[in-house]
Amino acid sequence: MENYHNHHSLPPFDVSDTTSIGSRWAKWKRSLDLFLEVNCVALGQRKRSYLLHFAGPEVQDIFYNIEGHDAPAPAGTDVYKEAIRLLDAHFAPMSSIPYERVIFRRMEQQDGETVEKFLHRLRDQGRLCEYGNALEMRITEQVYDNCSLNALREAILKKKLMTVQDIAVEARILETVERTRGEIRKPTEERKQEEQETEAAVNLVRKNKDDVCSTLGYSRA
Repeated sequence: MENYHNHHSLPPFDVSDTTSIGSRWAKWKRSLDLFLEVNCVALGQRKRSYLLHFAGPEVQDIFYNIEGHDAPAPAGTDVYKEAIRLLDAHFAPMSSIPYERVIFRRMEQQDGETVEKFLHRLRDQGRLCEYGNALEMRITEQVYDNCSLNALREAILKKKLMTVQDIAVEARILETVERTRGEIRKPTEERKQEEQETEAAVNLVRKNKDDVCSTLGYSRA
């Protein structure tokens, strides 16, 4: 049974920026698929209606001007899959493999980002670059060049070939160690600060006492 009682919507797909249209279209379709799954939308006709509704007027104009958009869906598919196929074919020539590869090579691990999340971003972008069987090696090289964990770079160097899965496991271990060290250091640093504050307070008391003694004409023994 399909449930259409939902309060979430997707932003219209922007077709104006053709330089990144391939990666953006792939991500937009993924969001749509999640929306359809969460809302238990199963009928092909209903799914196509959601596709065109959320994609917006510009995509609607494109779709309804594609030759064969109103033809019956071939055997083994449905009108939704056929609509996706037609739109994929329309947007594919606009995608620039060199551009997508430049974006891939510029990717760096962000502040506060785990290596695992960095790997996910690299894989998503790498799929648009048509690296084929070389994708795993490209991801490994990118992690080595642009991750923030020096210990992970050393681990990659020590192995003749470290898979992306190996990198993910090693990174989780190293990140756990770093967090543990931080928790251990934290009390020590707090204790050191307390000692410094106590010493400063004692010195202030001594100074005030010296000032009083000096005023009264006494000197400290």
